[in-house]
Amino acid sequence: MLRQTGVALGIEVDDKMPQHEYYEYFGPDYTLHVAPSNMENKNSRHLLEEIQSKLLENLSRLQHAPSVQFQERPPDSDLGEVNFCHLFYCISLIGFF
Repeated sequence: MLRQTGVALGIEVDDKMPQHEYYEYFGPDYTLHVAPSNMENKNSRHLLEEIQSKLLENLSRLQHAPSVQFQERPPDSDLGEVNFCHLFYCISLIGFF
């Protein structure tokens, strides 16, 4: 996903992790590309849905660009399998929560 973001922005993304408040969570390698592991996912579906709901609520409060037509978001639908870990990592990088 990181590589695709770089391609979309037309930049080469360095694998080196910049210093931030969650830096220690990415040890021992401290790189942007986190290797997959067989660690058990202890996030409950309820917790993830609660976070998703809060995120969507926060997004709905953002001011829209005046030149872009504003539309209400469509009703919730089944998102199927969502990689919430990656989603919340990306959100943490932009400081949404």
